[in-house]
Amino acid sequence: MATRKVIIIGSGAGGGTLARTLASQGRKILVIERGDWVERSPVNWDAAQVFQHSRYVSPDPWLNRSGRSFQPGVHYNVGGATKFYGAALYRMREHDFTAGARYGGTSPAWPLSYEDLESYYATAERWYHVHGDYGDPSEPHRDQWYYPRLQHEPVIAGIAESFTRQGLHPSPAPCGVILDSTRESRCIRCDSCDGFPCPLLAKADAETCGMRPAIATGNVDLLTGVWVKRLIREGSQITSLSVQRSSGEYEEYDTIKVNGATVVLAAGAVNSAAIWLRSNLPDYSQQAGRNYMSHSSQAVLALGRERLPRGFHKTLAVNDFYLPGEHSSLPLGSIQMAGQPQAAMLRGESKTARLAPGMSLREIADHSVVFWLMSEDLPRGENRVTVGGQVRLSVPVKDSRAADLLYAELAKRLPDAGFPVHLRKTMGLDAVAHQCGTLRMGENRDTSVVNPDLRAWDTPNLYLGDSSVFPSSGAVNPALTVMALAIRLGHHLTREG
Repeated sequence: MATRKVIIIGSGAGGGTLARTLASQGRKILVIERGDWVERSPVNWDAAQVFQHSRYVSPDPWLNRSGRSFQPGVHYNVGGATKFYGAALYRMREHDFTAGARYGGTSPAWPLSYEDLESYYATAERWYHVHGDYGDPSEPHRDQWYYPRLQHEPVIAGIAESFTRQGLHPSPAPCGVILDSTRESRCIRCDSCDGFPCPLLAKADAETCGMRPAIATGNVDLLTGVWVKRLIREGSQITSLSVQRSSGEYEEYDTIKVNGATVVLAAGAVNSAAIWLRSNLPDYSQQAGRNYMSHSSQAVLALGRERLPRGFHKTLAVNDFYLPGEHSSLPLGSIQMAGQPQAAMLRGESKTARLAPGMSLREIADHSVVFWLMSEDLPRGENRVTVGGQVRLSVPVKDSRAADLLYAELAKRLPDAGFPVHLRKTMGLDAVAHQCGTLRMGENRDTSVVNPDLRAWDTPNLYLGDSSVFPSSGAVNPALTVMALAIRLGHHLTREG
């Protein structure tokens, strides 16, 4: 039997990992990426360019539920959003795959269990150089850590000691960075990782650890600057792709013939749903575009008395509040360190200057650490993506109780850790890094868009390969789960031929 070619739309955590999986097994692949390669230059570390001037944010305004235009924090490039993530690569917890009560409602079950993904998580951790160790009270069972934990900077070690004194169980955060001395370049533990594209290719992103190894096999063709607008279906199969090619600006529509290939949509939860909806694909469940989720995320800037050396801060996690127990009857979420702030990151945030009158933004940054808090967002039918002239993302106000309680737990412990002053910022609709849920998987075509193998119920040559398939969001970064699902999908497609 002839092996069918695979066309992957998107080269991020899902698409890039799937390309590596299939290419290593000898499959012929075409990857179509809307953007281009991210440049490697010193400007990658320029906080003013990256944060103030949004140098790498792709101009693609969406509409909110009121019809007002906003600029989401999206990135169209080889490697997708992972080029700019903080490389915090967590496994979802065992209870995240089962139904359970949450503030605001019920988190639904997945058609897969943690055990179904465990081996794929392990492969993803090897490929993406995930450094970690035991000690997290919410950590699911595992065989081993393949890469040792990263050592804390002194200030982070001090915070961990304080939290331990206060009865918590701080643990090493799983970080995807490349320390292999045999490579061309390796991580230097700089302060410009979280939110920055790494010019050293030392961040374990989907370009460095997905697309580059895939292309090196000789089995991958990559088309950049090609925007897939919709899928054309004849009979029960996808037969061609309607695209726009770009050379500075998008040009007229063109068509790419599928010629019997398997098509995997991995453009991100919002854009995959938008492509599906523009394509008028069969959707018996009427769930396509619905159930959008993005974590209830908060950044807490904590200001201390001492000036802190610049360094790599993303090595600490606190997940005592992830499971119900002595602190709360329901799960609250996760706490982890974010990257060390820089003055250019704080500029424009008027509340920051009020933290310490008389201090410059640079002084505030040099005395501060940042905590990143995440609480689970629940799938709701009214949380949805629709399409017209523009993508519209309609999300009513979230239930904030879990986020508020999680913040309160952190805030009361900061003074003992040496940070008596802090500022809280809740992320808005434009924060889409953790988008998921719009084309969810399930065992019943009445309530889901794809089956547990991620195949569209009524279109046999169409699969999903990104976070759009998540039935629930959990309260940890979704990237590693997307990667694990992509490796599982790659093995399934290989068996199918």
